[in-house]
Amino acid sequence: MARLAVAAATALAFLPVLRNGFVDLDDLENLVANTWIRGLGPANLRWMLTTFHLGHWQPLAWLSCALDYRLWGLDARGFHLTSLLLHAANAGLFAVLAERLLACAGVPAERRLAGAIGAALLWSLHPLRVESVAWATERRDVLAGFFLLLALLAYVQGPGRPPRLGLALLGTVLALTSKASGMVLPALLVLLDVYPLRRLGGAVGWRSRTAQRVWLEKLPFVLLAGGAAAVALAAQRAAGALQSLDEITIARRVGAAMLQVGFYLWKTLWPVRLLPLYEYPLDIGPLQRSALAGAATLVALAVVALALRRRCPGLGAALIAYLIALSPTLGLAQSGPQVAAERYTYLALMGFAVLAGGVAATMIASAQRYALATLAVTLALGALTWRQCATWHDPRTMWSRVVAIAPDHCYGHKSLGDAARDAGDPDGAVAEYRRAIALRPLPEAHSNLAAVLAAQGRFDEAFEHYRAAIRIKPSYAFAWTSYGVALADAGRGAEAIEAHRRALAINPDLMEAHVNLGSALDAAGQLDEAMREYATAIRLRPTPEAYNNLGTLLVKLGRPADAVQALRQGIALRADIATLHENLGIALQRLDDLAGAAAAFREALRLEPGRASARAALSALSGPAP
Repeated sequence: MARLAVAAATALAFLPVLRNGFVDLDDLENLVANTWIRGLGPANLRWMLTTFHLGHWQPLAWLSCALDYRLWGLDARGFHLTSLLLHAANAGLFAVLAERLLACAGVPAERRLAGAIGAALLWSLHPLRVESVAWATERRDVLAGFFLLLALLAYVQGPGRPPRLGLALLGTVLALTSKASGMVLPALLVLLDVYPLRRLGGAVGWRSRTAQRVWLEKLPFVLLAGGAAAVALAAQRAAGALQSLDEITIARRVGAAMLQVGFYLWKTLWPVRLLPLYEYPLDIGPLQRSALAGAATLVALAVVALALRRRCPGLGAALIAYLIALSPTLGLAQSGPQVAAERYTYLALMGFAVLAGGVAATMIASAQRYALATLAVTLALGALTWRQCATWHDPRTMWSRVVAIAPDHCYGHKSLGDAARDAGDPDGAVAEYRRAIALRPLPEAHSNLAAVLAAQGRFDEAFEHYRAAIRIKPSYAFAWTSYGVALADAGRGAEAIEAHRRALAINPDLMEAHVNLGSALDAAGQLDEAMREYATAIRLRPTPEAYNNLGTLLVKLGRPADAVQALRQGIALRADIATLHENLGIALQRLDDLAGAAAAFREALRLEPGRASARAALSALSGPAP
C-alpha cells in the first residue's frame, strides 16, 4: 500500500503534463511528422527495429509510441499520460528497490520502509524529473527506467539472497532497446556487489572462487552493454550528431565534463531556473570558473566520502553510482547543442536519494517528526514540479520562459522565431532569428531566417544566410536542401539540383532532400529521375508531400490509376491537406470518374474555401460551386 501511495503522489504532482501539447524539441520529427509510428505492420516494425532516426536506436520506445498512436492518434495528452504512468510506476518500483538496499546496508527493520518511501518521493517528485516525463520524445527515458528498475530488483533480492540473473538480463535487454543509457548497468551491478550486497571485496575478496563466480556473472551484461554502446555510437555518427574535435576541442569537452559533475548536484539542492536546454558555452574549458566550481564540488564530496568510508559507506557508493550513470553523457563524445540536460539525472541521482532517505530515517528518531519532514519535502518538491510541468506546455510558452530566465539564450530566441514563423508572423520570426544570430553563429538560425526571407522574395539576403549556415556547419545537410528550394523558387533550377545533391552526399537518408530533388528534377523535365527520388523518399519515410508529388507526376506521365493510389495513400496519412484532394480530383477526372472527382474537389474546398483552382475545376464539372 505504501508503494502505491508513492506512485499516486508522483502521478498527482505530474498531472499538469496532461494539459501540454508537443514541443519543438524533436517531438515534431519523432512523433507528429513520423508516419512510421502510425501503424504496426511489418514495414513499421522493421523501421522501428533498424532505424537510427535522429541519432537513436530505440525500437521498444518506438513501439510504445506506435501503441499510443493506435490509442490516441496525435492527441498529445495520450502520449503524456503514458509517460506519466510509467514514471509513477517507476516511483513505486524504486520504493521497493530502496527498501531492499537499505536492508542490505543494515538499516533497522523498523526504519526501512520509512526510509524507502522518503527516498522514492525525493527522487520521483524532484523537478529534475520533469524533463523526462513532460517531454514526449523522452518516453525512452521513463521506459528504459522502468526496465532498469526491474533488472535491479531482480538482481537485488535482499540480504543474503542470490540475484535472479535471468530476469535481470531480460530487464537489461528491454532497457537497452528503449534507450542506450542502460549500458552503465554492468558497472552499477559491480558497485552493488561491493556495497551494500558485499558479494565482492571485504571477507569475500576480489579473486577468490566465490568472487570469480560473481565476476563471471557480469559477462553477459557486459556483452549486452558493449553492443548497445557500439550501436549508440553508430546511430550518432549516422545522424551526423557527433561534434568533431574541430568544432569542440578536447579542452572544451573536459571543461564541460567538469562543469556537469557539480552542476547536477547543485541543481538537486536548489532546483530553480531550470531550462529545457542548457546551451554549450562558447568559452568553456578546464580553467573556466564554472568548470572549476563543478570539479571542486566533486572533489569536496569525494574527500568527505573518503573520510566517512567506514561510518557511512553509502556516501561513497552513491557518489560512484552518480559518476557511472553520468559517464556516457559527460560530453567527451559530444552530440547536440547542450552542455547538460536534466534528463541525464533520471538514473544518476537514485543512489543519493536512497542515501538521503536512509540517513534521515535513521537519524530522526521520532517517526512523527520523520513523517512531518517527509511531508514538507514532498509538498515543496511537488509544488516545484507542478509549476515546472507547465513550462513544457507548448513551444512559445517554453521558449518564452527560457529567454525570461536567460535573455542571452541563443537557441531560445531561434526557437521563438520558429514559433512566430509557424504562427504566420514572419516579421516576428525575422526579429527573433536576428537576435539569435547576434548572440552566437547558430547555423539553424541562419538557415531558418533564410527560409523566411526567401518566402518573402528576398532571395539575395536569403542566399547570404544559407551560405553562412553552411559555412559554419559544412555537414548541415538540411540547410543545403533548403537552400536548393530557395534557388528553385528564384528560377535557378540547375543550382537547386546541385544543392539537393550536396545535401544527399552528406546524408543519403534525408527524406526531405529526396522530395526536394524530385521536385527540382520534375521541373527540369527529368521525370524518370524525379520518380526515383519520390520513391526513395517514401521508402525512407512516407509523407503526404511525397505522395502528392508522386501523384501529380504520375498524372503527368499518363498513369492516372497509379496517381489515384498514391494520392489516396497521402490522404490516409493526412486528410486535411486540400492540395491532395484537389490532385485526387484531377486524377479521377482523367479516369472519367466524374462523381469521384467532384467529391474530391468539394472536399478540397471544404478544407480551403478560397482555393480558386479547385472551385474552377468543380465548376467545369457540375456548374458553379455553392
